[in-house]
Amino acid sequence: MKPRLVRSLVVMIAALATIGIASCSSSYTNELSADWPHYSTLPQALSAADAVIVGKTLSSRESLLLPESTAANGAVANPGEGTAPSPDEIGGSAVPITIATVEVIESIKGSLPPGTTIEIGQPGTKAQREVSTVLLEDIDAAEMVLLLSAYESSPYSLISPESGVMPLAGERITALKEPAGSSSTPLASDLEEIRNALRDKEGA
Repeated sequence: MKPRLVRSLVVMIAALATIGIASCSSSYTNELSADWPHYSTLPQALSAADAVIVGKTLSSRESLLLPESTAANGAVANPGEGTAPSPDEIGGSAVPITIATVEVIESIKGSLPPGTTIEIGQPGTKAQREVSTVLLEDIDAAEMVLLLSAYESSPYSLISPESGVMPLAGERITALKEPAGSSSTPLASDLEEIRNALRDKEGA
């Protein structure tokens, strides 16, 4: 299990200093840009994931990642949790995120029981997009394969926007429509390929 999502995303999104709230020639007034890891093969992506599930998005909400604060008892907190991003906060140190509630349909790697719900955090919101991220609620698929990173006392996250989500049509994996309108090539063609790759890895 990795350190808290608050710390990890804010550090990674020092990529968000890279983020520099950058004005872009798109339909959005500004966008975020983070430096994501790249996985060129399915085994690489599966090894990077703490959990792999088939999931269904139930709902989502917007929140903020603010610099962590430490309470008197030593507990680390995200003071922006549950609040809607304001223009002043977005322009400062806060990172706007979307947290999706997802039902676990099938657990392929890890110990998440089918039928339970989890939360998955993604950088950006509908109003302020992260340039590589397609929000789970916007994906045109009833179910999807999700490759997840786990964090202590925080929502899960995708291992990357491109490799961490694979829309499903039945058992077949379809191309993810990226924010720019292009489609990425999935690392696997169907669910059985992912199951077999994990079996091969476990038997190696």
